[in-house]
Amino acid sequence: MSGTAKNGLDPRLAGAMLGAISDGVFAVDRDFRITFFNTAAERITGCAAEDALGRACADVLRSSACGADCPLRRTTPSPAVGHEVEIIDQAGRPRTVRVTAVPLFDAGGAFAAGIEAFTDVSSLQALRREIRGRQTTSDLVARSASMRRLAEALPNVARSGAPVLLEGKVGTGKELVAAIIHHLSQRSGAALVKYSCAAVPESLIALDLFGGEGAASPGRLAAARGGTLFIDDVADLPLGVQARLARLLETEGAALDVRLVAATREDLLARVQGGLFRDDLFYRLKVVALRLPTLRERPEDLPGLIEQTLERLCRRAGRPPLEVAPAAMAVLLDYDYPGNVRELENLLEHACIVTRGGRIELGDLPAQLRAAVAGGTPEASERAVLRAALEQAFWSVPRAAANLGIHRTTLWRKLKRLGLTRP
Repeated sequence: MSGTAKNGLDPRLAGAMLGAISDGVFAVDRDFRITFFNTAAERITGCAAEDALGRACADVLRSSACGADCPLRRTTPSPAVGHEVEIIDQAGRPRTVRVTAVPLFDAGGAFAAGIEAFTDVSSLQALRREIRGRQTTSDLVARSASMRRLAEALPNVARSGAPVLLEGKVGTGKELVAAIIHHLSQRSGAALVKYSCAAVPESLIALDLFGGEGAASPGRLAAARGGTLFIDDVADLPLGVQARLARLLETEGAALDVRLVAATREDLLARVQGGLFRDDLFYRLKVVALRLPTLRERPEDLPGLIEQTLERLCRRAGRPPLEVAPAAMAVLLDYDYPGNVRELENLLEHACIVTRGGRIELGDLPAQLRAAVAGGTPEASERAVLRAALEQAFWSVPRAAANLGIHRTTLWRKLKRLGLTRP
C-alpha cells in the first residue's frame, strides 16, 4: 500500500490496525478472491495468510452462506451486520461466526470489492448447547477420514429411528455419539435416558431396566418412553435380562415407544458365538452399527481435540483460554492414548489445574505422560516437535521455521527426511 487515503489515514497504518484487532478481517476483489487476511482470521480459520491470499473466499471459509446468501453479495452499500453463519476451519471443524460485511461498488454500480469482519462465537454456541444439554455434529472433531464419514452418517442414522449399536474401545466417545443421535432425531423433545450396565450390580439390572415391585422408579425403559434409551456396556447384560429384553422388543416393540442405542467395547459377535450373548438380541440391536475409531487411528484430529477440550475446560473454570507451548504440544501429539479421548481430557484437565501462566508448559503435563513419550525414538520425538510447530503455524513452513529458530530450507530438509507432510 502507498499514498494517503482521503480521510488522511495512511493505508499502511490502516492495514496494521486491521491486522492487530481481535476480530477476523479479510478483503476480496471483484472476483471474490482474497486480497487481505489478518492474524485473527488465520487463528479462527486455521489458514495461513499466504495460503489464503489469491484464493476464492468460498474455498477458504467453506461457509454455509457462500453463494447467493453471501453477505457481501448485497445490492446496496449498507453493511450487513450481525449475521451468524457457519464456516469450516482447516481442521474440518464447524465454527459459528458473527459477520459484518461491507460491499464496495464502482461508479457504474457494479461490485468492486468488499471487506468482512467476523467474530468466532462457537464458544457461545457450545455453551448454549451445554446449558440445553443438546449435542450436534459440531461437537465432533472430524478432520480424519474415519470421523468425517461418521459425522456425515449421523444425521441420516438419527432420522431413521432404527436401533443403533455403537462399537468402540473405552473412551472413544460413544456416549457423545449417542447424544448426537438422540438430539438430531424426531425424539429430541423427549428424554435421553443413559444406563451403564458395568456400573450396576448384576442382581439389580433387571429391576433398573424393567421396574417392578419394590422399585423406587418405574424402570429405565418406561422413563425413556417417547425418547431414547442408551444402554452402555450392553455386553455386561446378564443372559436372563437379555432374554427378557429380546422378548419385550419382539412382542411390545411398538407399544414401548422407545428407541434403543446400545454401546459395547467388546466384540459382541464373538460373545454370541461363545454363548455369552443372545443372537436374537444382537441382531435386534445391530440394525445400524457404527464403529468409533481409537484416538491412535485418527491422529489428524488430535490438534482440534486438544483445542476443543481446553476451550471447554477453561469455559467451565471461568478462565481465559489457554495456549499450549510447542514442547508440551509435541508430547501431547506423540502419545498413544490407550484411554482415548477420555484419557486426553483427563490429562488436559490436570494441566489446566496445575499451570500458573497463560499457557500449558511441558512441566504442567503429568510426569508419567512425559516419561512415556520420552521412551520413544529420537526420530519420533523430532517428528512430534516439528509437527507441533507446524500445527501452531497453520502449516506455514516459513513461520514454523522462524518459531523454531531454524532456516526454512533446514526445516524443508527435515520434513522430507522424516516423511512429514501436511494432512
